[in-house]
Amino acid sequence: MSRNESRRDFLKQGAGLVLAGATVPLWNLLSGCQGGQDSRNASPASGPVMVPLALVPEGRRTVVDVHGKPVELLRQDGGVTARSLRCTHQGCKVAWREADQEYVCPCHDGRFDHEGQPVYGMPRRALPLLHAVVRDDVIEVSA
Repeated sequence: MSRNESRRDFLKQGAGLVLAGATVPLWNLLSGCQGGQDSRNASPASGPVMVPLALVPEGRRTVVDVHGKPVELLRQDGGVTARSLRCTHQGCKVAWREADQEYVCPCHDGRFDHEGQPVYGMPRRALPLLHAVVRDDVIEVSA
């Protein structure tokens, strides 16, 4: 084998490894994953986010942005529940599936019950609750 052939083989193998390593982050971007640990450990922005109470109808789930992260607000019985919509497995955005009464993660099919508790798949921790307080006509949500 000539020196050029062995160099070519080495470069082909190296390129294959680079492409294999890029597959997971690319899939994460395409599927809505935010990169796992790094996205969950990012430093939170300061101060509460104010959401007009009129934008969150009684008994309906409303998704808002809290410092760049999706949060579901559920207003019922005079109070508000604020729940992170980032899967606790790898940080992908989960969606509420009304017909099944569960949150579903599109990345690995993880599922959470109506209270955010993991019931199927890779997630082992519940969807975190955030602090939410109703003051006058505004909901204050703190990350």
